[in-house]
Amino acid sequence: MEEKSKRSNASSMKRMLDALIPIESRPENVGPRIAAARKALGLSKSELADALTLDRSSLTKIENGSMGFAIANAIKFETLYGIGIRFTYRHDFSDLPDDLREPVRQHLATLLAAK
Repeated sequence: MEEKSKRSNASSMKRMLDALIPIESRPENVGPRIAAARKALGLSKSELADALTLDRSSLTKIENGSMGFAIANAIKFETLYGIGIRFTYRHDFSDLPDDLREPVRQHLATLLAAK
C-alpha cells in the first residue's frame, strides 16, 4: 500500500511541476532550440558538449528533450556564444545575435518538421 502511495505522490508532484513550468520552457521544447543553435553555430555535439563541460550523451539527451538544460549551462551557452537565456527557455528570437536568427530559424524548422 505504501508503494502505491509513493507513486501517487510522485505523479501528483509531476503534475504540479508541469503546471508551474511554461510549455515553452519544458525540455521537449528547449532541446530542439539548443540543437538548432548548435547547428547554426557550426558546432558538433562534441564541441558544444566540451565547451559546456557536458558529456556528449547528456547533450544528446538535452537536444532530444529527454533531459533538462540546467540554468548554469544556459548561462555558459550565452556567455560563450551569445545564445540568450530568453531564446533558450522562452523561444524569444530577439535574444539571439542578429546574424544567427535566420540560420537558427531554418535549423529549428527542419528539426521540428522531422519530428
